[in-house]
Amino acid sequence: MLKGPGLLARERGLAAAAAGRYAEALPLLERVVSSAPRDTYPSRQAHGVVQNTLGGVYKAVGRVAEATALFEHALSTFHAQEREAPSARDAHVARSESAVVMNNLGSAHAEGGRLDEAGDLYARSLATFESLAEADSSASASAGPADALNNLADLRHTNGRLDEAKLLYERSLALRESTLGPTHDQVASGVNNLAVLLMDMRRSDEALPLLWRAARIARSTLGVKHPQYATALNNLAGGLQQVGRSGEARSRFKRALRIQREAFGADHSSTRNTEANLKAAGGSEDQRDL
Repeated sequence: MLKGPGLLARERGLAAAAAGRYAEALPLLERVVSSAPRDTYPSRQAHGVVQNTLGGVYKAVGRVAEATALFEHALSTFHAQEREAPSARDAHVARSESAVVMNNLGSAHAEGGRLDEAGDLYARSLATFESLAEADSSASASAGPADALNNLADLRHTNGRLDEAKLLYERSLALRESTLGPTHDQVASGVNNLAVLLMDMRRSDEALPLLWRAARIARSTLGVKHPQYATALNNLAGGLQQVGRSGEARSRFKRALRIQREAFGADHSSTRNTEANLKAAGGSEDQRDL
């Protein structure tokens, strides 16, 4: 069956976003979002998914205000889908999508420093997932509750409530491992977040094995050019630097920087952060040294 250009753009844009190829994903997803969906329930549902994905790409490349607006549009879409659902199952799916978007919108607010709004959205997202799980035991297999717990942990971490953050990160990681398996990229992210917290608690001996694990999973599941692998490398380098293994740290900062410059450009906050880390570790920022 032949696919029209709109469907092809959607499929290619979603695939590029999942692979971390944000420069490729942006024009494709923007094209889809700018086209009004056909007036059918499935087309509106698909449009909301693309809005949410494009919002995630905007957030990843630092366009937080645009991400926030798109997440708000997507949330409105899924709230309407829940009200207009032709079946209980459709309503369940729309409500689950709403919970996902609430979590993403909360992360955009957190990125913009609006921590109270972020915390409220994370709590609402978690409550929605828990309600869905009570109504349908299969919903408990979703990774959504783990994402909400992880983001609540991020807030506690930011606010210096480290012991509370550790418990939340551990709950989130346990959920991700039980629902996704031990080698999923979201498990790598959860392992990474717990490890960074342990580094901040100066528990390097516990953190370093987790940092190695996160980097190995990200490399094997996402590939060596994915921004999440760069994040894992950057954090692993930070752990190595913390225990005095500066040479090993520098090589990983350099590899992370090369990936981030390609994915985000030189001016992105993640790129600048890694450049600063490399400099602090005594490394060169010379492009030829990358």
